[in-house]
Amino acid sequence: MSKKEKKEEFIIYNTNILSDGEFISENTKIKKEEIYTLIDNRQKRNIKIFCASIFLYFLAFAWLIGTMIYFEKQENEEVWLLSSLFMCLIATGMLIFSLVTKSKYGKIKYQYKNMKYFYVSCIFGGLGIFILFGGMGYVDPYLAATIGIISLGISASFDIYHDKTKGNKKGQISLWMEFVITILVYIICGFGGYFLNEKVYKINYDEIIDEYSKTTEIVYDPNDRAYLIANYGNIWYTFTNKYKTSHYELSVSNKPENLEIVYETDDVSISCLYGNEDYAVWSEIKDYNGDYKVIYYYYDKDENQVWELLVLPFTQDQPQSNNLGLYKDRIYYEVLDYSSGTIEIIEYNITTNETKTIYTITGKTAGELKSQSIDIKDNNLLVTTFIKNKPTIMHINLDKLSTEDYKPNFIYLNNPILNIYSASYDNGKYAVYYNDSESDKIGIYTNKGVLQKNISKFSKKSFAYNDKIYFKGGKLYWINLNNKNSSKPISNKFKLMIYDLKNDKTYEVNKIFDFNISNSKIYGLGFYRDNPKNTRLYEIEN
Repeated sequence: MSKKEKKEEFIIYNTNILSDGEFISENTKIKKEEIYTLIDNRQKRNIKIFCASIFLYFLAFAWLIGTMIYFEKQENEEVWLLSSLFMCLIATGMLIFSLVTKSKYGKIKYQYKNMKYFYVSCIFGGLGIFILFGGMGYVDPYLAATIGIISLGISASFDIYHDKTKGNKKGQISLWMEFVITILVYIICGFGGYFLNEKVYKINYDEIIDEYSKTTEIVYDPNDRAYLIANYGNIWYTFTNKYKTSHYELSVSNKPENLEIVYETDDVSISCLYGNEDYAVWSEIKDYNGDYKVIYYYYDKDENQVWELLVLPFTQDQPQSNNLGLYKDRIYYEVLDYSSGTIEIIEYNITTNETKTIYTITGKTAGELKSQSIDIKDNNLLVTTFIKNKPTIMHINLDKLSTEDYKPNFIYLNNPILNIYSASYDNGKYAVYYNDSESDKIGIYTNKGVLQKNISKFSKKSFAYNDKIYFKGGKLYWINLNNKNSSKPISNKFKLMIYDLKNDKTYEVNKIFDFNISNSKIYGLGFYRDNPKNTRLYEIEN
C-alpha cells in the first residue's frame, strides 16, 4: 500500500504529531507505519467485540423464547429471566468496552467496505425471515422462532462488521443499493416462508377425512370448531362452536367428522358432556335477563330428541353444580338447597321417567355447599363435601344402590383441606383435586383416606381446566391450564397431563384442551397449528 493511500485512509485526531512524521507517545517515538498497524489492530478487535455483543443480545432473546416451555414446567421463571438478563449485561459490558477502548493514537477511516460480509448478512437475514414466516412447517413454533432470531442476530453482526472493516474498490455498491437488496431479500424470503406454510405444509381437510382410518386426525374449521367430545364405541357426541360466538351445536354420528346436528343453542356456557350407546347428558349456564340458570339436558338417541331435565337458579353466592353424570339409563345430579343447608343426590331414570332422591346430606353451611362436586365413572358415584368439618368423599356403588341395606362409603381425608374441587376413583384409590393453605394440588389417597402422594402442585394462575380429573387403569388424566403469561398464544396454555402410578412419571401432551378416554384410547381436542380458529381431534398414544 502506498503512502498516498495510507494518507487518504489515515485520520489522526491526536495533535502530538511532529513535522517529520513521527508521533510522541510518552517516552516512545513511533513511526506512522507502526501507528497505522496499532490503530488497525485495535479497531479490528473492537469491531469484533461490538458485533459479538449485538449477537449476544439476539441470543438472549432467543434463549427466552426457546426455553420458555422448559422453565414453565419447572416453575423457575426467576432463573429463566435472570439468565437472559445476565446475557444482556454481558453484552452491554462488551459493547461499552469496545467503545471506550479506542486507540489513543487516532482512528482509521476505511475508504471501502468489506462487501463479502454484506452478502453473508443477506443470506442469514433472509433465512431468519423465512423461518419466522413459517418456512420450517411443523417444527415446534418455539424452536422455529429461536432459530429464526439467532439467524437474524448473525445477520445483524455480519452487516455491522461489513460496514466497519476494510474492503477494496472491486464489488463496491452504494448505500441505497444495499438497502434495496436487503429489502428484496427479506420480501422474497418472507413470502416464500408464508407460501410454504399455507400451501405446502398445510394438511388438506378433505384428505384427512378420506384417510381418517389411517391418520385418526380431523381438522374442524372456524364454523364447526369442536369444543367438547364424548365417545362411546363407534358413537361420537360432539359440541361444536362457531369461532368468536356463543353458538353451540351438538352432533351425534358414527364418525367424528360427520357432524350430524341434533341440537343448537346460543348465549350459553357448556362445561361437561358425557355419553353412552343410548344417551348423552350435559349442562348449560344461561343468562335469563340478568338471572343466571344452570340447566341439565339429555339426548335420547333412539328418539333423536333433546330433553330439558331441570332448571336451577345459579348465582355467584349460591351456585349449583354444573356437572352431572350418566350410568346406563340413569342420570345423577345434585341439588343444593342454601336455605335449609342440604345436598340432595338425585337419580332420574330415563326409561321409567321417575325421579328420586338417593341420599341427602344435611347441616351444611353456605361455604360448604359452594365447594361441592359430583363425579361418575362407570358405576362409581363420588360426592365431595365436608362432614363435621372433615373433607369427605361419599362413594356410592350404583350397581348396589338398589340393594335394600346398601349404605354409601364415607372416606375422610386425613390432611388439612380448604376446598375439594373434584375426585375420581380407580381400583381402591382416589385421586383428589383440592386446595390447602399453600396451593391447589392433586393427590392420590388410599381407601382409608390416607394421602399416598401429591402428584401435582399448581402455581399461581394455573389449574386443572374445568376441575376435570379422570382416574382409570392406573393412570390419572387432567388438563393443565396455565394463565401466568397472558401474552402467550391460547393454544400454548393448555396441556393434557397423564400421570402413571406404575412408574411414577407424568407425561405431557401440549395444546390439548379437552379429552375423552374410551376403549383404552385417548382422544384429545387441540388447536390446529396454534390457530384458535381451528381445532383438531387427536388419537393420543396411551
